[in-house]
Amino acid sequence: MRAWHCYLVIVLLMGRTVSAVEEQRPYVEVARFQGDALAAVSMTFDDAFPSQIEKAIPLYDKYGLHATFFVHTDNIKSTWASTWDAWKVAAATGHEVASHSKTHPNLTQVKSARRRRSEIKGSADLIEQNIGIRPISFAYPFSAANDAVQRQVRDVYLFDRSDCRMWGGQGFGADTGIRNIEQAVKNGTWFYCMMHGVDEVSFRPITAKALAGIIAYLAAHRDTIWTETYGTVGCYVRERTLADLKYKAVSTTSFEVRLVLPKDVASADKLTIPLTLLIALDEHNGATTKAYRGGVEIPATLSRDGKSILVDVIPDGTWTKVVWGQ
Repeated sequence: MRAWHCYLVIVLLMGRTVSAVEEQRPYVEVARFQGDALAAVSMTFDDAFPSQIEKAIPLYDKYGLHATFFVHTDNIKSTWASTWDAWKVAAATGHEVASHSKTHPNLTQVKSARRRRSEIKGSADLIEQNIGIRPISFAYPFSAANDAVQRQVRDVYLFDRSDCRMWGGQGFGADTGIRNIEQAVKNGTWFYCMMHGVDEVSFRPITAKALAGIIAYLAAHRDTIWTETYGTVGCYVRERTLADLKYKAVSTTSFEVRLVLPKDVASADKLTIPLTLLIALDEHNGATTKAYRGGVEIPATLSRDGKSILVDVIPDGTWTKVVWGQ
């Protein structure tokens, strides 16, 4: 056989070998929301009213759910329930204590960049000093923002919230909130809302009865609705958008996969929320399939339809090994 014929045969054989390996590569994707939830819900409160400490947080804690509280720091006082100690406890139990500025001005009407910075960065400094956690989310007072204000906010925070669905006020009941959530489930989207006081004189207060009904509904549907803080869901969505999926060591019995964020991503050290991998089982046994990260076994759970396994991984470049069940 001529030399070039031999070379052609080798190339063709190599091509078939590569194709065979490619065919063995399992289908893996990052779920839209953690746990492959159908929707995400973030319930947010503005202004640090005492009723948020006294009435809202106990309802969330009862069901093990978390909310985001955008506090303007001048409203935190030692003379009522909204104290720094109370917010420190709230943060320790998983709630997000985020910023709503220091004194709640309309920042678009504040002409001095230095004063805007005091309101924006100064509130973050105070929150960190008093509860020990640097906030990553900011809500614009009066939902008012322009380019100059947004630039200053985004220099300090990962996420900002402007106008959104308002919950509360006359005639608002649990059924209204649940309809909003059901629409998010139907559309497969992230829903977030804004609230103020609970049974308290404030802008469009929500009743404790309505809030309790909505929280109970979310708790009853936690297998399909991911209820988490604004900052946590924001991190997940950003990581999912940025993460690059890579494979290695693909065989008929196992493979390795990892998620990597681009090296030039700003504040990458804060993007550490686990992303849920959906790994198609094909003909493998999901009940006995196992996953390992750094040599340590991690949970691998069956999806709702039984066609995939779910594995949560932080997108830090660490390899996760999946060993197929037989």
